Amino acid sequence: MPTRPARPLPCEGGPIGCETPRPRRSVAVALGRLGQAGSNQIIQGTAPWFTVAVIRDTTEDDWRLLRTIRLRALQDSPDSFASDYGAEVRHNERQWREWLRSDMWLLAFESGTAPAPVGIIAATREPSAPAGEPFLSSLWVDPWYRRRGIAKGLVEAAAERVAAAGATAVSLWVLDGNEAARRFYAAIGFVPTGERQLAPGSWDLHERRMRRTVR
Repeated sequence: MPTRPARPLPCEGGPIGCETPRPRRSVAVALGRLGQAGSNQIIQGTAPWFTVAVIRDTTEDDWRLLRTIRLRALQDSPDSFASDYGAEVRHNERQWREWLRSDMWLLAFESGTAPAPVGIIAATREPSAPAGEPFLSSLWVDPWYRRRGIAKGLVEAAAERVAAAGATAVSLWVLDGNEAARRFYAAIGFVPTGERQLAPGSWDLHERRMRRTVR
């Protein structure tokens, strides 16, 4: 099995385009096909100079796009991830394709014709999550495009797709003390579940689960 990408350590700052950072666990259950691969969703931006962004689904043939933005995220926020640029830059095409087959990945673009993505999010399942309940991870937006509603748009698009695939709720994990992330997720409907655990790969960092119903 290829090494899985790390789930980032939560979040560098809600409204500015939040990474939901926390290292990702290995998962045994894939989400399967969520939404229509290649379909586009237009979201309104919140800044006057940026009116729309395009969020679209991916197929494994988008592995180069995933690789490009994932490595940019690791370079931009090296302290927010359990994985690092040096490890993932060595991954081959087969490994990137495997991640795209296993999980749902959405990419945000400045426009429908923009060549490179400016935002990313993933949805997957983990053994400890309730049956049918995926979690969100790897949320990251290019610093130049933050505070424009893209992070929220990515979360909403992911929630819509997992709901369409049959999920009734979605969850994520936020590190203790990360008030910016907690406020960001609370503002878009996530509520604390009361669950707390050590962040994967850490001996002293704890995280709390937040959950939102999607239908």
